[in-house]
Amino acid sequence: GELLLPEYEPSVDDIFQPAGQATVIQVPDGANPSLQPDDWSASPVNWISIAVASILVVLYMRRFVTVLPYLAGGIFRWKKLAELEYNMRLSRDRDALILPSALIMIVYLSLLDVLSPSFMDGLSPGMKTAATFGVCTAFFILRWILILVTPSRKIHRDSLNAANGAGGDFLIMAAAFLSLLVILRASFPAYAGLAGTASYYVTGALWVVFLIRKKEIIAADAGQLQAFLYLCSVEILPAVLLVASMMIL
Repeated sequence: GELLLPEYEPSVDDIFQPAGQATVIQVPDGANPSLQPDDWSASPVNWISIAVASILVVLYMRRFVTVLPYLAGGIFRWKKLAELEYNMRLSRDRDALILPSALIMIVYLSLLDVLSPSFMDGLSPGMKTAATFGVCTAFFILRWILILVTPSRKIHRDSLNAANGAGGDFLIMAAAFLSLLVILRASFPAYAGLAGTASYYVTGALWVVFLIRKKEIIAADAGQLQAFLYLCSVEILPAVLLVASMMIL
């Protein structure tokens, strides 16, 4: 008779529940919510993107292994990045990796939910990935325009090419580190939240190291002041605009 009372509130232990009453699913104490099914891969846009990213990883693995010693050395010393730029064969391999790495990085940024401004909250997983592509593409285009229009007469061309080429070097490394985090997320679902949090620290740390190395390359040729001013114009300004747009939108 209690089933028909209007004030009756069924519990998860009840065998019978009133018709139309929604079943309450409770997560046991100590369980990780990340173990629940993830609807990100349910979107055709997302699983096609992740498939393309996986294919690109396989196709460009040989070139990545070729330039890896210089990329890894560039984290600690700027001269390794300059050597990579001055070596024609290695620089060609590096240039071939930039576009695939950018595509891989954007897909994994969406998967790890790194870019999550408020205007993306109501979007479906597929549209959120498309919005991430749009935001990152706008950032890269703005940075490219600033590199073209910023005066750089006091900086020798070789130093300028090495400094700007470092952007591609660290983009490739960012894609590699995010790939490792995605593998961790897929292999150990219980650590999905940890992989998402680590992605913030990894991308932030790589960006800071990139700024330091680029400043060192330019400062070795044109001095600290010129390096700082150039860095503010072509790197810090678009990053600030990106963060500001994320906060405003």
